[in-house]
Amino acid sequence: MPRGMSISNVNKGYNNLLEEYKSLEKENKELKEKLYEPEQTVFNRKYETNHDVSTWNRGFLAGFSAAFIGMVISTYL
Repeated sequence: MPRGMSISNVNKGYNNLLEEYKSLEKENKELKEKLYEPEQTVFNRKYETNHDVSTWNRGFLAGFSAAFIGMVISTYL
């Protein structure tokens, strides 16, 4: 230990840092609760239906087939 520092000073500094850490954790928790309200974080899956998934699949197949046809046409022209 450097001169002038006693164990009681180190302990006091440690306790002060620990108290500050606990207060910051408490403040962080309060801010998170304020920011993330439960109705914002819950994802409602009733809007995702099989129709939506099949539409995405059809779109992917249409895009892939258009690209493939374009590639074949550009190769032979």
